[in-house]
Amino acid sequence: MIIKIKKMVLWAVISGIAAFFIMSSFFSCDYNHGLHPVPITGIAGTITFRGEWPANTEFVRMVVYRDYPPPSLIAISAIGEPIPLHVKKYDYVLELPSAGTYRWILVAWKAKNALFTDIKTLGTYYETGDSSQPGSVSVVTNRVTRGIDIVADFGVLSPGLENSGTSFGLKQ
Repeated sequence: MIIKIKKMVLWAVISGIAAFFIMSSFFSCDYNHGLHPVPITGIAGTITFRGEWPANTEFVRMVVYRDYPPPSLIAISAIGEPIPLHVKKYDYVLELPSAGTYRWILVAWKAKNALFTDIKTLGTYYETGDSSQPGSVSVVTNRVTRGIDIVADFGVLSPGLENSGTSFGLKQ
């Protein structure tokens, strides 16, 4: 009987300690805010692909420059993840390093085994109705600027894929 009482007292003490730690951790958490997306500074839109994807495609990516023309190939402000191959449309959100004006937003294509200096421009963002020079986009901190749509045309690569198209980083 005494052993049974000791076990019950020990169980009550352990249960009380466990309940104390569970309740204190519950009430010490800041749980009223719920799940919110982390705000980013960036751009979003749709890339529409025209023509057939070349069999020798290594990757297609978005590239963003602050200046047009850029002072050098390495003056890239942001580069997107590889776009899935063989899609006809691709919706994107691209995080940028800071707020400001970006003057050249493009879609770049690289052939397998090509040098990085041989990357081609498939398409550029243009403001509505003006394709004489790339459109400028002003981006605000913690906001995504939407509607930055680009047409990427594989036709600029024909017929000699490795020797045609506009070179990446050069005026289109």
